[in-house]
Amino acid sequence: MNKDLTFDIALRLAERDDTPLHVLSEICASMENLTRDTWIPFGPNPKVLLASALAKNPNLPAFNLDSLTYTNFSSEQTLKLIAKHPKTPRDTLQTLAESGYVEVRFEVARNPNTPNWLLAELTTSDENNEVRNIASENRNATPEELKFDLAVGRCVRYAKEWHAKSEELAELATVDSADVRIAVAEHRNTPHSTMEELAHDQKCTVRKVLADNTETPSAILRTLANDTNDEVRKAVVLNYNTSSETLTALAKDEVADIRRIIGCRSATTEALNLLAKDKIIDVRQAVAGNHNTPNSILEELASDENPKVRDSANKCITDKKNPFSQY
Repeated sequence: MNKDLTFDIALRLAERDDTPLHVLSEICASMENLTRDTWIPFGPNPKVLLASALAKNPNLPAFNLDSLTYTNFSSEQTLKLIAKHPKTPRDTLQTLAESGYVEVRFEVARNPNTPNWLLAELTTSDENNEVRNIASENRNATPEELKFDLAVGRCVRYAKEWHAKSEELAELATVDSADVRIAVAEHRNTPHSTMEELAHDQKCTVRKVLADNTETPSAILRTLANDTNDEVRKAVVLNYNTSSETLTALAKDEVADIRRIIGCRSATTEALNLLAKDKIIDVRQAVAGNHNTPNSILEELASDENPKVRDSANKCITDKKNPFSQY
């Protein structure tokens, strides 16, 4: 945690729409340890206020919205804000749809990103009439569509079970629903043959989830490295099953952020040498701050035209000579 980050500073930053994403993420990660500058004997828990401010921020990353759902500081108001947030992941919406708070389920039913199968479940099963009505209006499904959505929901729920069998996951991968195929693509028991088929799925969301899966073999990740979707290729770079050969190939990717991430990874000398000459400063700085970068490349970067790159390279050289200096 940044030692200069106090509760009051964190709250002000959380309320600002122009706060950088990495700062919002740091605040989320530091909530447990933040203390208020001035003690107020009455009023709501200050961390509850902070959680609500974060959940209200339109730029808060999806994974932070998910983690906020499970903190001890998330009040009914916080959960409502998460349920209505446009970036809230579908899995999180599924969790919130089972909330004991009616107002939270109401926001899930109204969220345009809530999957059809979950709306169908709320339409037919929620105990509150208003929630059922809103969910029904959001989907506006025919009886046949409603029946199909409910069947999809059962498939999704099974595909998310940790004990789901490989042969059944393979069969579910053929269902004409992206939600089901996404659940199959992220499961650890999905057969490699099914993963090979999903690597060519027409929906990029399915391919992206497959690239995220830590059980996806390097050969399939090599296929996904050629995907036309930037987010799929970025997921390949972040997957630690991705081979060094694939990372080297992606070091020439047209997207600078993909090249920057590779510059932070334990890539081949060939890849790091290529990225050290990149025209984008952030890419070169990533290589300069990477402890896996060979000294010969770091020494070249220590003479880079950009001061940030030079500083990162010199610091990395010093840290490698004395590994404990950074502590």
